[in-house]
Amino acid sequence: MGTELLHLGVVTSSLLLLMVLPFVPITFLLFRGQQWPKMLFSAMVLGLSIQASIGMLWSHVPDVQPLTETAVLATAWLVLLGWAFWGAERRNIVIWDIDAEPIHPGLLIILLLGFVVRSIHPLEVSYLGQSDAYTHLNYLRNIIDFGILNNPVYPSGYHWILALPSLVFSIDPYYTARFGGAIFGTGLVLGIYVLLEQCVDRRTALFGSFCAAAFPGMFLLMKTGVGSFANQFGLMLLPAVFLFYILSVSVRSSSSSDTLLLSLSLLGLAATVPMMLMHTLLVIGLERLAMLVRNRRQWLTKTFHVVILLMPALLLFTFHISQLGGGQRFETAEMMTRYNLDKTSTVKKITDPAEKQIATLKLKIKNRSV
Repeated sequence: MGTELLHLGVVTSSLLLLMVLPFVPITFLLFRGQQWPKMLFSAMVLGLSIQASIGMLWSHVPDVQPLTETAVLATAWLVLLGWAFWGAERRNIVIWDIDAEPIHPGLLIILLLGFVVRSIHPLEVSYLGQSDAYTHLNYLRNIIDFGILNNPVYPSGYHWILALPSLVFSIDPYYTARFGGAIFGTGLVLGIYVLLEQCVDRRTALFGSFCAAAFPGMFLLMKTGVGSFANQFGLMLLPAVFLFYILSVSVRSSSSSDTLLLSLSLLGLAATVPMMLMHTLLVIGLERLAMLVRNRRQWLTKTFHVVILLMPALLLFTFHISQLGGGQRFETAEMMTRYNLDKTSTVKKITDPAEKQIATLKLKIKNRSV
């Protein structure tokens, strides 16, 4: 058990060290005067979404080593840090609750509880549980070895997040696939707290985050099964999208920091779980229609503002789809819309094309290295 706890700590620490902690100074400058839960959650959204977005674009860049993507991430970090320093004095600061205690002891306990609950099952068994977990492990190894997925249809952003610890610290991808999910589940707990505290009050925020952390009735949100899944990251981004969307369209003038976080959280969804992005856009569209009926004041200006913020995510997803062949797009659409598969469909019929594609990919990689 001691060795397993060590692996859990190494995977968690590497994800935090590479894609969360470096962005905390940026969010500290962007949201100065506000409390640490929002700063920490915003840092998670910034770092993970930027890595996912850059990685998904990187998957379509031929003949480039995967490790060099890290230099692009570091460049993005430097640009954001410079922008945060430059605008720190001019930015309009909105303080949430100046009378509240700054440590939030209840939230710290709930976050620890959420992390422990999501780590119990991975610590108990060494297998990766569901078959999807092994698929993600295979995709993760594709990114580490080749910088692309052998399945070009699947959005690769999530796997670039998981691959970074292996690319930088040479961590075995098996342990990342086994223990990586806990950090995203804990991020969801934090995101729910921040969203509810902003929109309702602290008691509601504590109750809501506790339900997401450990309440048995929220078992589907816990994702306690062994293995890392893109949906875990997508769920973490949902409270971010709705939080920064509310701030961006609120009556008071929204800050550039809120709009940046909204745009990046949508980019993260586009690079990892586009199906969640589509449903999120549906919710945003319905809200805009409701506001057209209830309150037309500044509706056109704010709606145009929202559309502009949505464009990067839509462009990223459109770019990804445009790189696929017509046959792949057709088959993907057919798979998503057909519920009654023909009885003649067999495992061999499904796996043979994948095996041929993997063999072709390995041959291309071998030819590049010669």
